[in-house]
Amino acid sequence: MLKLKEIFIIVPLVAFLGCGGSDSTSKDIDQQKVMEDKDNENLSLELGISSDEVSNGRSFIDNFYEYAETVRLEYPNKISAVYADPLPDAKGHIKFVETIPQKVTDEVMALGFEDNYILTANGGISEQEHQDRVNLVVKSLREMNYTNFITFFDVINYKINIELRVSTTEDKPTKEYLLSFINTEIDKSDLEGRASIVEMDDIKWTIDVSDEPLVSWD
Repeated sequence: MLKLKEIFIIVPLVAFLGCGGSDSTSKDIDQQKVMEDKDNENLSLELGISSDEVSNGRSFIDNFYEYAETVRLEYPNKISAVYADPLPDAKGHIKFVETIPQKVTDEVMALGFEDNYILTANGGISEQEHQDRVNLVVKSLREMNYTNFITFFDVINYKINIELRVSTTEDKPTKEYLLSFINTEIDKSDLEGRASIVEMDDIKWTIDVSDEPLVSWD
């Protein structure tokens, strides 16, 4: 079994699904369709809804992310978060750093999705700044000589997730100690405003003691 000595994961702030050119044959496409249908069937059993509802829900999510990408391109650095709720009650969410552009509100109304595309304001931190903050958390933990951790920005809960595992030969650090070190690193960065301060409530903490790696590959 291959064990990772050091692992950190940065989850993308947006899971945008794009479509491009392909050399797939008709047989490949037919096979893909069979797999998608089987996947929809399995998910419908798990969620207690029909396969058609699963298919329609997944199409809705794909279309939402396509629309969100057009908004992102038109309003760079003005978006805090983009995500879709899981099935069966999928809704799309776009959180803006400050105000919601009137044009976006009008577009959503014109699409008839005002109940399905949820627009919110005052996120305070842009997507790129969320990414920068996570990168600085990673740097901070490394400089404290921690190697067994996973961290990423949880776009749905709007928190930085830190899962840290320390060896049984080490003292378990306090959240206050870690946060102080993280903010010291952020103070050295170019981040400004709300992005330049990480508060205790900005982080979902999991700190435990074990010699087992958080992630391993067999």
